[in-house]
Amino acid sequence: LSGLSLSNGDYTLVGGSGAVTVTPLAVTLSGSPVYNGTTTVSAADLTVANLAPGDTQSGLGLSGSATMAGRHAGAQMLASLSGLSLSNGDYTLVGGSGSVTVTPLAVTLSGSPVYNGTTSVASGDLTVSNLAPGDTQSGVGLGGSATMAGRHAGAQTLASLSGLSLSNGDYTLVGGSGAVTVQPLAVTLAGSPVYNGTTSVAAGALTVSNLAPGDTQSGVGLSGSATMAGRHAGAQSLASLAGLSLSNGDY
Repeated sequence: LSGLSLSNGDYTLVGGSGAVTVTPLAVTLSGSPVYNGTTTVSAADLTVANLAPGDTQSGLGLSGSATMAGRHAGAQMLASLSGLSLSNGDYTLVGGSGSVTVTPLAVTLSGSPVYNGTTSVASGDLTVSNLAPGDTQSGVGLGGSATMAGRHAGAQTLASLSGLSLSNGDYTLVGGSGAVTVQPLAVTLAGSPVYNGTTSVAAGALTVSNLAPGDTQSGVGLSGSATMAGRHAGAQSLASLAGLSLSNGDY
């Protein structure tokens, strides 16, 4: 009792004794969980803000999950700690409290845009592949366009998301990523072949009328022949393109 003193001379600490019952400390929790579409926050995303000197977060043995008052990004109170447990008897969840700041979820984008001759891919050709439960693509409010690493058909990573925007604050483009598979552009053919008495029209008499910017007719590598619906002079639809081939994989 050497650290105590008395101001009343009728009592003395000499020969004094005593015992106490130390009650566990009710925890105050905080954290910055990432938005997951639910009100659940895992113990791994929580810390005990009122940790006593000498104790560590891992030493508390906090496990399970807490329930937030709301599911959206931003400040959320912890409405219930009943799903949590502690292995350290010096602390208790009874009477505990807390709040967290839910951070927006960085989007992961995917898509299958059609080749357009540029590195630009419109938001309408992209989907958020890590959408949280209960959310919809339209609800994310993705707009604008992203920039691919390359312009050709096939697998392309999204090199920049700076041209995109989101109207839903539960998601963010910061730290986002994505990849797309660019699909070849189906050709639209036109031409003015000279009547030859057959339904065959050579590739040399045809042009690709929906050529992408920067591409040339010769660069498409169209060869072989198509089959017209009829053999006579005048307007004829192309009944079959089976006899044609392309050397350019973008088409």
